[in-house]
Amino acid sequence: MSDVRRGSRILSPLNLPPIQGLPNELLSSIFAYATHQHHDPYYTILLPLMVSHVCARWREISLSTGALWTQLILTFPTSEGQLIRTAEWLTRSKAAPLHILLDVRDPGWEWKPDSDESTHLFTGVDMERTLRLILPHVGRWRECELLADTWAPIHSFLSDTSQVESVPMLEFVSLSRCNAFFAERGEVFRPRNLAEPIPLFGGRANRLRDVELAGVHVEW
Repeated sequence: MSDVRRGSRILSPLNLPPIQGLPNELLSSIFAYATHQHHDPYYTILLPLMVSHVCARWREISLSTGALWTQLILTFPTSEGQLIRTAEWLTRSKAAPLHILLDVRDPGWEWKPDSDESTHLFTGVDMERTLRLILPHVGRWRECELLADTWAPIHSFLSDTSQVESVPMLEFVSLSRCNAFFAERGEVFRPRNLAEPIPLFGGRANRLRDVELAGVHVEW
């Protein structure tokens, strides 16, 4: 058996760290568990990258473990780097179920009762562009959360996803229009031209168990 050189030291198989003696299958399971046991979705983005940079063996294992790369996060403003990362994660995740977070809220956007939502920099068209990247993989969606300041992105999301043929893995959906004003008594739905209810995933999400809606209406 050959020795392993680390810096100025030579490590023989007898004094390697114990974790290096674990089989690849067990390391893969440990990496997947460590990635998804945390409730912070951003952590599940960071940990696989950390693991894959430890050594050549860990990188090979991590890249072959689809379950490590299942968290997709796109935030406002959606950068080229986010899109590239998402495309790469979609490839690395192979056939594993996906967990999706779309947070298109703009911290600098200030809404007033007499203002027009069209002033928001993330529009329904922007949502359609985002969906072009992830919607082809809708058959692997397990969880999906969308946070928006305005109705247009949510309307585009509902409209585009209502056309899918099947969502066999989807179990959890959360859609939030993060504007408490619309929940006040006496308020009517705005904008009126986008008020028609749309069937949630076309009524085809047969495994859906949990739904959270805030400021959102759909057709059941």
